[in-house]
Amino acid sequence: MHYINRSLAVVTVKQGFVDWLRGLGTGEDFSLEECNRSKTAILLPDFDDETQAERYIRENWEDIVRHEVVMRLADQSRMPEGMDYDRFCDWFGVEITGDVYDMMEDEIDREMV
Repeated sequence: MHYINRSLAVVTVKQGFVDWLRGLGTGEDFSLEECNRSKTAILLPDFDDETQAERYIRENWEDIVRHEVVMRLADQSRMPEGMDYDRFCDWFGVEITGDVYDMMEDEIDREMV
């Protein structure tokens, strides 16, 4: 097992985001349970304390919203209007941990998304 010099953020969807998805009229029946079945995990810089990690999320919340929308909608041009950090916090939960380990021996494959 190897220590990875990163923190980890796990993103969960809250009901407000699900309500927005349902209001788009895509014909898909979104549910909170379904949206949280596969949570997003994001590697962050290795922070010394939780305050630094929270600041990083505050500075990059728009990328998280964009990713969550793209993962659920075929029409990737549909983004929520009037988003700000407070609404982000109403729509998503972010849990941060500073201990990340890799139990695998093989190399990690990376690709841009």
